[in-house]
Amino acid sequence: MIESRGYIYIKDFLTKDEINLFSSYTKLKHLNNLNFNNFESNRYYETVFPNDPLMSSLLILKKPLIENILKKELLPTYSFYRTYHFGCELKQHIDRPSCEYSCTVSLDNCGKEWPIYMGEEAINIKVGDALLYKGREIKHGRKKFEGNWHSQAFIHYVDKNGSYKEFENDKNTFFSEIKQCL
Repeated sequence: MIESRGYIYIKDFLTKDEINLFSSYTKLKHLNNLNFNNFESNRYYETVFPNDPLMSSLLILKKPLIENILKKELLPTYSFYRTYHFGCELKQHIDRPSCEYSCTVSLDNCGKEWPIYMGEEAINIKVGDALLYKGREIKHGRKKFEGNWHSQAFIHYVDKNGSYKEFENDKNTFFSEIKQCL
């Protein structure tokens, strides 16, 4: 299915316990962001944490599931999460080489849907679900957000046997060090 459309929706990507963990974690980290002061204001701030340890754990732990869906061996590249707020938008774009296979995971939100567009198709990702897509091939983005807050995790991989395999670990040693601990 991903070969024909460029993406696939994954229901129940996170367990209920994982949803609770990620929701609490991202809210607490966001509230401790010195550039922002509460969830209810209509400011344009967002919290962004690249290679956050919890999101890196998600990247590693969900790799076998994503490999099973794609029927490919993957190499992890990087992860991050964002808590978006009123007025934020994500312009339509194609991802860089480290994002051959990208997965956006809905962690929690204020109750206001905020679809991601895969080309012209709007897709609402429910909390705990994910959208796996070919980040290098399909244009994607989001229109201006009209809710108060929305948390998303992003995990990225490359095909172990593909043309972007040199982007394993996003060309840094961060994950090599993590692998030694697992």
